Amino acid sequence: FGDDVDRPVVKSDGTNTYFANDIAHYFDIYNMGYPTLINVVGADHGGYVKRAKAAVKAITQGKAELDMPLCAIVRVLANGEQVRMSKRAGTFITLRDVMDQVGAGVMRFIMLTRKAQETLDFDVIKAVEQSKD
Repeated sequence: FGDDVDRPVVKSDGTNTYFANDIAHYFDIYNMGYPTLINVVGADHGGYVKRAKAAVKAITQGKAELDMPLCAIVRVLANGEQVRMSKRAGTFITLRDVMDQVGAGVMRFIMLTRKAQETLDFDVIKAVEQSKD
């Protein structure tokens, strides 16, 4: 179906890989009647596109299409210093957190004045200060 290798969907301990869960999600969306699936991913997931498209082609017998636009990374800064984030460690900032600090209008402006393929260095402290102007 277009992927270059067979991909495991079950780990050696019997649990699903994240890819198996993604395939199930794509299948659910397709079964809801959507022939075009869209999954926006970060540029760091570029290697995932080919296998995901192959999976959608296989599970829908070629009746659905997966569009996976790649978006650049957003680097979060605080006073010019990069904020290291980790979902696993629980050290991250959500978009809701940022919007609560700077406002939805400011976030809309920032996001709409940049291309999705351009890396965004977002300084939360500066945005809060400038949003008060």
